[in-house]
Amino acid sequence: MGSLLDGLTDARPQPRIATSVIVRSLLVMFVTRLGSLNAAEQTRSSSVWRRFLKDALPSADTLGRVASQMEPDTVRKALLDLYTDLKRNKALPPPSHGLMPLVLDGHEMHSTEHRHCPACLQRTISTAHGEHTQYYHRHVVAMLLSRDFPILLDAEPQRSGEDEIATALRLLERLLKTIREPSTWSSATPCIPTRASTTSCSIMAKTSSPF
Repeated sequence: MGSLLDGLTDARPQPRIATSVIVRSLLVMFVTRLGSLNAAEQTRSSSVWRRFLKDALPSADTLGRVASQMEPDTVRKALLDLYTDLKRNKALPPPSHGLMPLVLDGHEMHSTEHRHCPACLQRTISTAHGEHTQYYHRHVVAMLLSRDFPILLDAEPQRSGEDEIATALRLLERLLKTIREPSTWSSATPCIPTRASTTSCSIMAKTSSPF
């Protein structure tokens, strides 16, 4: 895991804090359910951070700024490398029926009426005080469900003007090209999302297929 994290990069030209320190900090925040960057910053005095990071915990502003500049392709490569290592070590046994489900599902990350960025989606909500524009981000994630645990393979942000189905199809196309061509898949009919279907979709693949 350490070597995978060390391979992550961001867009800073001359970083004073390694990207791996930022990622490890965010990983701890997620695992311990601290809830926010500010909540993590309140624990900076703990010696646990220096033991784990080999450095001081960066400020909340630094964590957020660097995370927003991380290179998505390096994150995708780390996820693929993790998947490859697990598969090589036979740590991804299929469920009892022998098929490995790949699940595509939409997740809304956060929403606010106060701040927004060029990538934000927008919607109008009605409240007791009238109508307001709400800004939010939504991603479609691809997770492989083995017998013992799920593993994240990739994620794709939903773009302005498109629905989750279009995002899911774009994600699926990239994922199949990354892992293996779809011609090697099981002859079982996959669940391809359609406009009339729900956002969540699973594709069943034999263990000898791309997954």
